Amino acid sequence: MTPKLADKLVEKYPKILSNIYLEVGDGWYNLIDQLCETLQFDTDNNSYPQVVAVQIKEKFGSLRFYVESVNDQQFGAISFAEQLTKHICEECGTMDNVSQNNDGWIKTLCDKCRETRNKKN
Repeated sequence: MTPKLADKLVEKYPKILSNIYLEVGDGWYNLIDQLCETLQFDTDNNSYPQVVAVQIKEKFGSLRFYVESVNDQQFGAISFAEQLTKHICEECGTMDNVSQNNDGWIKTLCDKCRETRNKKN
């Protein structure tokens, strides 16, 4: 994720994302934003544990959101977000014509971003 977008998330959710580097593409920004909003809301309003991310990265074409101390509801929200990333282009965020390739590295991209990426390589 570009530093500008990552900084926006860290500023918005300092309790969750302090001292963390987001190792994902910009296309997943909105999903991570919504996930953090949900997690922080539940902590602040429903006495859920404070989620602290220890690592956020892409692995095998989907999001991995590793955290400390979560309850079952928080774990469910994280798991749901991780599954959604299999249908969201990691580069641009579209859900149109998204697929996962298996050309050595599994990557979740739309047709347009995949074509752009292939031209660069």
